[in-house]
Amino acid sequence: MSASHAKRLATAAVLTAIVVAALFAGGPFIFAAVVTFSMLGLWEFYALFWPTGRFTFFRILGLAMGAALLAAAFGGRPHAALALLVAAFWLTGVGYTVAFAQAARNAGETPKAFSAAMVTVTGLIYVPGMLQFFVTMSPAETAMVLLTTFASDTGAYYAGNLIGGRKLWPAVSPKKTWAGSFGGLGAAVAACLLVGGVWGAASWWAWIVLGVLLSVAGQIGDLVESALKRSLDVKDSGCLLPGHGGILDRIDGLLLAAPVYALARTVHVFF
Repeated sequence: MSASHAKRLATAAVLTAIVVAALFAGGPFIFAAVVTFSMLGLWEFYALFWPTGRFTFFRILGLAMGAALLAAAFGGRPHAALALLVAAFWLTGVGYTVAFAQAARNAGETPKAFSAAMVTVTGLIYVPGMLQFFVTMSPAETAMVLLTTFASDTGAYYAGNLIGGRKLWPAVSPKKTWAGSFGGLGAAVAACLLVGGVWGAASWWAWIVLGVLLSVAGQIGDLVESALKRSLDVKDSGCLLPGHGGILDRIDGLLLAAPVYALARTVHVFF
């Protein structure tokens, strides 16, 4: 086993232990875990665009509004969470307007200030806006989404490395293959069937469909982050997780899988 692979497994083990502990503790501990991962992921997202610490106002505003959004979701106030996103848009608009006025006097970089405003709001939607669905789920639902998404990611990783073959989308992610994609799909369906057989209340076919949906969502989330990093000429979103890169590199699939499950459970009862 290579040293990098050993680091990857060790990091995965530590993350799994943290998640399992939070799930067993429940309630506020799940909320605390979601807030922690959201803030770290959001910080990495902003750092992709502002690696030198620029636009401090927008960074602080984004983190503060992200934490408030999660608190609103945890308190069962979805309208307040939506209002916070609207408020974030207008507050960043005010920040841009101030920057525009300064640029008009000093011939500054007005387009970059506008980009900073849009990055702030996009980051809020992309990270805490997606992860906030976890604070409305039961521990069993959370465990199922996490297990299925991570199974998809792991299955894709090993199937792609062992089988190789035709590339899935080389312009976006040169290492991903069709074999890996189908391997991830199979692993996700197996994980969903396992959870459904033990704790679920839905029929077997519903768990198969859900496994497919979560795997596809997770893989799309992974590809979106890959495209983002390639457009910014960045290999990893960060270096916090040895063998994995950054927090965003680990949760990119969850950022789409969580809302997909939140939508699916409004159509069909799984637990």
